[in-house]
Amino acid sequence: MGRIARVKPTTRGGKMLWDHIVESHEGNQTQFALSVDMTHGYLNHMLMGRKTPSLELAAKLERIAGVPCIAWMESLEAAA
Repeated sequence: MGRIARVKPTTRGGKMLWDHIVESHEGNQTQFALSVDMTHGYLNHMLMGRKTPSLELAAKLERIAGVPCIAWMESLEAAA
């Protein structure tokens, strides 16, 4: 397994998606991004909470990675 990037998601959706990427794609964001037709940069911004997926993309991520659509609205700081 290659080097896994250090990612600190700020939303529950970002954390859940990052966990999926680590498990299913060995932490390869580019590989996962290509598999769902998005750029690596956009994926990274979603993981870091800088971008919020559209409803269509959130539904797609729910089907593919099991991340509930509502999870993108839940801050990890609020849960702490």
